[in-house]
Amino acid sequence: MGRTADRMSLIIAWACLLAGMARGADTRPDPRAAEFDRKVATILADRCLECHRGPAAEGELDLSREASARKGGTGGPAFVAGDPGRSLALQRVLADEMPPKHPLPADEKDILRQWVESGTAWGTSPIDPYRYSTRRRAGYDWWSLQPIATVPVPSPPVVRESSGHPIDRFIRARLAEAGLAASPPATAREQVRRLYIDLTGLPPPPEAVERFVQDPSQEAWSRLAEKLLASKAYGERWARHWLDAVRFGESSGYEYNQPRENAWRYRDWVIGALNADLPYDQFTRMQIAGDLLRPGTLEGAAAVGFLVAGNHNTVLGASPAMKMAGHQDELEEMAGTVAQTFLGLTVNCARCHDHKFDPITTREYYSFAAALDGVRPAELRVPAPPAPEGLRESLARSREDLLAKLNALVEARGGVVSPVANRLRMRRPIEANHIGKRYRVSFSVAPTTWSSAAQATGPDDGVTVRVLRTDGTLVASRTVRPGPWDGGKNAGRFRTGDFEYEGDGRGNLTVELLPSPAHSDRFGGAVDDLSIKEVAGGETLLAESFDNLRPHQPPGAQADTGRKVFFGSTSERWAHFGINAIHAEERGPGNLALQLYAGPTGAQFPIAETAEERSIVAAIESLDSRMAALPAGGMVPVYTVAPVDPGVSRVLARGDVLRPGEEVVPAGLSALRGLDPSFQLDKSAADGPRRKRLAEWITHPDNSLFARVAVNRVWHHHFGRGIVDTPNDFGFGGGRPSHPELLDWLAHWFRGNGYSLKALHRLIVSSDTYRQASRSHADCDRKDRDNRLLWRQNPRRVEAEVLRDSMLEIAGVLDRETYGPPYRDVQVVRVPPTHYYRPFDPEDAWANRRTIYRWQVRGQRSALLDTFDCPDPSVKTPARNVSTTASQALSQWNNPLVLRMARLLAARLEREVPDGLEGRDGGATSARRIERAWSLVLGRPPGPDELGPSVGLVREQGLAPLCRVLFNSNEFILVD
Repeated sequence: MGRTADRMSLIIAWACLLAGMARGADTRPDPRAAEFDRKVATILADRCLECHRGPAAEGELDLSREASARKGGTGGPAFVAGDPGRSLALQRVLADEMPPKHPLPADEKDILRQWVESGTAWGTSPIDPYRYSTRRRAGYDWWSLQPIATVPVPSPPVVRESSGHPIDRFIRARLAEAGLAASPPATAREQVRRLYIDLTGLPPPPEAVERFVQDPSQEAWSRLAEKLLASKAYGERWARHWLDAVRFGESSGYEYNQPRENAWRYRDWVIGALNADLPYDQFTRMQIAGDLLRPGTLEGAAAVGFLVAGNHNTVLGASPAMKMAGHQDELEEMAGTVAQTFLGLTVNCARCHDHKFDPITTREYYSFAAALDGVRPAELRVPAPPAPEGLRESLARSREDLLAKLNALVEARGGVVSPVANRLRMRRPIEANHIGKRYRVSFSVAPTTWSSAAQATGPDDGVTVRVLRTDGTLVASRTVRPGPWDGGKNAGRFRTGDFEYEGDGRGNLTVELLPSPAHSDRFGGAVDDLSIKEVAGGETLLAESFDNLRPHQPPGAQADTGRKVFFGSTSERWAHFGINAIHAEERGPGNLALQLYAGPTGAQFPIAETAEERSIVAAIESLDSRMAALPAGGMVPVYTVAPVDPGVSRVLARGDVLRPGEEVVPAGLSALRGLDPSFQLDKSAADGPRRKRLAEWITHPDNSLFARVAVNRVWHHHFGRGIVDTPNDFGFGGGRPSHPELLDWLAHWFRGNGYSLKALHRLIVSSDTYRQASRSHADCDRKDRDNRLLWRQNPRRVEAEVLRDSMLEIAGVLDRETYGPPYRDVQVVRVPPTHYYRPFDPEDAWANRRTIYRWQVRGQRSALLDTFDCPDPSVKTPARNVSTTASQALSQWNNPLVLRMARLLAARLEREVPDGLEGRDGGATSARRIERAWSLVLGRPPGPDELGPSVGLVREQGLAPLCRVLFNSNEFILVD
């Protein structure tokens, strides 16, 4: 019995072993299946599945799945194992009939034929069209989607030169492979100018150039780079690059193009974050979810201005469908900006169909966009530090001074100071304009107010009486300031004003009364006893006491005095203009005096007609913006994100809001290898968790694209072109890396050094590759005309903003004040409901700030900046166009800013190099000034063949023309 049991146990054990061996044999990978996935499936996905996939496949032939492919379509079997002749799909491919108009190359035909002959072994079903890259699209194996590789630095023996810098070793190893050599170093002057322009966007002062020329050591170079990275100008310079890429604008765009008065706080946040060297992963998380990471703070609210910095359509129509469509358009723009900025992927191209070139499905697009579905733009008030003591009062005084100057200019040319202030004009002209006769205009003015003492006449307020021709041109005018109200102590104290004019016989005249200044939210004064008389004959042509004004409303009580003030009066003699009806103050029974209200602060200014007037209007608007930005009760306004409940997000068929499909949960992209796309959220998650998870997913250390895109963007601005020459597109439609190993090494280094942007700058600018000359060589040009291997530094032109800032700096008038509301070089012209922006050249000191502080509204143009390729903020500009046109030369030669800076530079030279150095004719003085001009503008002294003609030019025409010539030289416009 025991022996039988032992035998049975042995048999069972052998059976189990054999069964296990059989199972093991069954589960081993079939090499033919792997071959199918690698070769055949790739061809089918690339060439066939666009038409032959899913339930709507053409000819009912679905080639994406094994069962349907073996079944065939309406015409019969597509592929018959071992029988190419009966395989109808193969026969049509071999006959170049399929795919239509795009026959397969011979090698792909051979792959399909051999597959059929060998038995049509199938692999993964359904076919994953993104599994492998093809010649027409990227798959999951695309280079940029792979984890960052740990790349060894090429060893010195491979490199011809002796530089031990890791960047140089990568670059020169490639140069050696191509039979090229690196260029020698640029001159010391060229290097120091390059470093200043790249890190600060400003030219080096002559003293800094000379110091480095005397000591061009590596230690001196490192000290200089460290100094520039620590300057505030660094953040201003690199913030401009960032704002280009993220389409930052200060108006809404579209039809109404409404101003965004407080969008500038995002610009300030970017500058501050860069200057503080905020680690790039934190820099990114703050822009996606700063209001959630720093709730209730100005920092957090300003940072997420990134999300809403683009166009916003305020004209969506009344129907829910139109509103939904408008939101989906903005959501696509937002998702596209986030993905392109931080990942270098054009995710938004998958909104209506699976991405044509990258492995991103429509479903994945809607999952990615769902993370941002609760974002809405709005202006909110958030807590802020208090403003410096006395700043508001100082700004208000400056505003009133400018307003008084503007009013004087407008009045002098006969213009209307304010379309909203109280203004009266005689209904019927009078005969007071005979040739040769003189007329005297007399009137009385007293301080006044209505129900609020805050609106009482101030010491700078007054009333203007103007005599006009019927065509509106000015004959004569006089402004009288009656003095302050002073709590009612000066009530009824009238001052007399008079003026004379001589008739010219050009028709009858009219009289206009208006307050001065406008927009003060106060009463300019009360007017009484207005008359016009002939000086010689004494005939009275006008006698107006204003006692015939007809009140239509019950009177109010005047502050401080309790006198009656009538609002809503009318007159048979006077037509009224402005926002309020005629005001009249009762001085006694039946005795009225006309009151003139100057209009509310911030009301519309007169249309400026001259350059000086436009400059003053811009300065006042800048002051208004600065005052509005000051904390009021500890709160400040900021254009930011106002989140809403996103609800459940769905796939929209072909992007159509009227065709909602399956529900999706917020998620990332499965294309990134080694990074889980799941956010672990359900479909009804609130806005906060969605954006937090998105920010965490994008900045995850395993996200290979995050670091690659960042280092490439910095490289682009140091060399004029990135290692990948499409900074926003690392997909199939973008460029290929010129130095893929270097890109991965830099990304790995950047991640390992705490995502410090300043450390990355130090690394790049310390390399010989960065410091080499930019001059061309015929031999190298033949082998690498585009300089993709960097055998020299790329010659570059300064950007439009650098051009403007450099002229301001060299002329000695650049305002270095950082942060705050923008200066304005446009005047807003509102034709309800649309806003237009009329460009002009402002001349006030506030407009001499760096160009990054310019009011960046959409659609307007600055002649100088636009000519030199300054982009419109309506679109993302990760890499600027660089054009060379005749209009650039014309603009640089004739632009008012250039002419003004030339004059100011001439004045600076005269201050810094005083007269009387040597010689009666001042020849030595002129030479010294010319040398100083060359060192300031070009960073070098003039050569012998340049100094002589320059002396002659200055002797004949002065310094300003020479300065103008230097500002137009190629040396000034090029980096080096």
